[in-house]
Formats: sequence, structure tokens, C-alpha cells
Amino acid sequence: AHHYVWVVPALAWLALGRDRPRAGPLLAGLTAILFWISPIWWVSNPQTGYGGPLTLLAGNSFFLAAAATVGGSATRALAQRVLNGTEDSHQILCSRHSPLR
Repeated sequence: AHHYVWVVPALAWLALGRDRPRAGPLLAGLTAILFWISPIWWVSNPQTGYGGPLTLLAGNSFFLAAAATVGGSATRALAQRVLNGTEDSHQILCSRHSPLR
């Protein structure tokens, strides 16, 4: 769990940043609660086998939060570029030098 120290500046940006998303304070609160309750430690012994869907979600909750953060950030950055008129979505997705290609 100590590898997730990146969450502290992310929480500060979500709660206080000028360019934060509209739902930033809510997302910061939910993320803070997730890392406070630390469901990854609720999994008793991963060597004993599969404990069901709730155990699977609890054991992977930090990864799921990180994946949602990366996906949400990429979506927001792409939408920002399209809304600002810098590029259109077709140009971004089909460009020869696109990171999505």
C-alpha cells in the first residue's frame, strides 16, 4: 500500500486545483475513504484460494482505483483537446503519430 503515495498529490489536485474536474471534491473524498479503509488488507490469505467476488474486488481495489484514474485522465485530456479546438477526435485517433495507434 505504501507504493500508492501518488494518491496524495492527486487528492490535493482533485480537492483544490483550479483546473480540477467538476466532481473533483467528490472524487477526492471517495478516494480518501478508499485509501483510509484499505480493503486490500481485508483479504485474509490469498494463498487459500478464491474467496468470491467481494474478496476479488477488495484485493484489487487499489489497482481498480489506479486504472480508473489513468482512464479518466486520458479521457479528460482527449476531451479537452477536442473542446479547445486544438484537434478533432478523428485526427487524434487516426494520426500517424498518435499514441493511440
